[in-house]
Amino acid sequence: MKKIKTVAQFVVSYKWWISGVVVILAIFIFGQMFSAKTSKFETLEVKKTDLREIVGVTGRVKSAQDASLSFERGGNVDGVWVDTGERVYRGQTLVSLVSDDVEAQLSQTQALLKKEQARLDELNSGTRTEEVGIQELSTIKAKTSLTEAANSFIDSARDSYTKTDDAVRGKIDLLFTNPRSSDAKLIFSTDSSVQINLESTRVKIEDKLKSVFSALSSLTADSLIAGGSDSLTKVYSDLLESARSFADQTSLAVNSLITNTVVTQATIDNWKSNVYIARTNIANAASSLSAAQEKFLAAVSTYKIEQNRLDLLKAGPVKEQIVAQEAAVEQAAANVKSSQAQLAKYRLSAPFDGVITRQDARLGEMAAAGEKLVSVMSLGQFEMEAYIPEADIAKVAVGNKAEVTLDAYGSDQIFPASIYQIEQAETFLDGVATYKVKLKFDKEDSRIKSGMTANIDIITKEVKGALTLPGRALTTKDGSRYVNILDSEKENYTENKVEIGVKDNTGMVEIKNGLKEGDFVAIPIR
Repeated sequence: MKKIKTVAQFVVSYKWWISGVVVILAIFIFGQMFSAKTSKFETLEVKKTDLREIVGVTGRVKSAQDASLSFERGGNVDGVWVDTGERVYRGQTLVSLVSDDVEAQLSQTQALLKKEQARLDELNSGTRTEEVGIQELSTIKAKTSLTEAANSFIDSARDSYTKTDDAVRGKIDLLFTNPRSSDAKLIFSTDSSVQINLESTRVKIEDKLKSVFSALSSLTADSLIAGGSDSLTKVYSDLLESARSFADQTSLAVNSLITNTVVTQATIDNWKSNVYIARTNIANAASSLSAAQEKFLAAVSTYKIEQNRLDLLKAGPVKEQIVAQEAAVEQAAANVKSSQAQLAKYRLSAPFDGVITRQDARLGEMAAAGEKLVSVMSLGQFEMEAYIPEADIAKVAVGNKAEVTLDAYGSDQIFPASIYQIEQAETFLDGVATYKVKLKFDKEDSRIKSGMTANIDIITKEVKGALTLPGRALTTKDGSRYVNILDSEKENYTENKVEIGVKDNTGMVEIKNGLKEGDFVAIPIR
């Protein structure tokens, strides 16, 4: 092989190789220049899309209603009507206690309510002719009884007067001279003050005897009924009281006498006997008159009642009577409700439709007050509980819709739900402040079971047809947001201030102001 002696010889010999290298270098340099011009930024077109702001949390499915039941008061169990696993309906009795006394009280209040209601119905229906006729007969009978009582009272008054007259004028007057005059004098000597008192009292009693006699002589049953017995009784009572006191004082005076040449023991004994009889007659007169007056007053009262009833029947019920009876019915109804409420305390009833998850009551055993005996869980009605961090709670509101997936069925099975409650107090989980929210499934689904893990996407905001860009297309300066808008040649761009709205969980951002659909935005390549 020959050696190349000079550079010229070398170039001539390898000119084809040098030409290739030059071509390659030219292509490389041109490519670098083109690349530097066209790859300074990435371009994106502003388009309209739908955006949703979502807060994602994990929760647990639980029964919407779950209750553990116990009695307010203790007692012996006399009925166990369900067992664990049985389906029950709202209001169904589950367990009962012995309650005979309360049931009897309820029966009494129900009977009273019927009675009061019947009376109200009677008032509202008005008076029947037959009722008026019956009451008229009762009133006539009461008037007849009143007339008989009045005549009986008059007879008793006259008899009492006779007894009093005989006691004073027939028995005690034997101890006086001129007893019916204003100059009545004792026929025996005694203490001067006693003697003066007895003599003056005798004069007064004479006037009272005449007054009562005058009143009795003109008294009839009709006049007694019309005027009443008070005036006669007052006059008569005054006479009887005076006569009784007069007889008692006379008895003391006679009993203090001793025999002497003028008054023998036989005379004194005779006087004592007469005074004793007088006192007895006066007492009997007062007693019989009082009894007759009581019967007369009772007959007056009965007649007035019957007459009032007749007047009321003829007049018909007045508004006040109906209102009063309505109040009586309401009171009786309230008593029934009270008795029913007391009886309910002896029953454990299902608060809602569901299934029995626990039943510990035993027939005949003692159930203590407050002891949890039965638990009920609702069927088909489920909810979820989740805890939202403090940073996201301001975005969430009652009524927000949510899309839920359950681990048991995978991410492609979506169960719609909505928030119905947000607790105001915080709950710390691992040292982080969170707030418990409760969600309900929008519809029942037999696939949902209590205890399932739920992946919850809460839709806090949703915008239809929003101008959107990726969040990376925006820059922040002095608290404002900016984007780079390309010119028509798409070679240069200018910085433009924008107002943003909703940002979804994929990083897309709503542009509310500063851009229009079809604009191109440049994202510088760094």
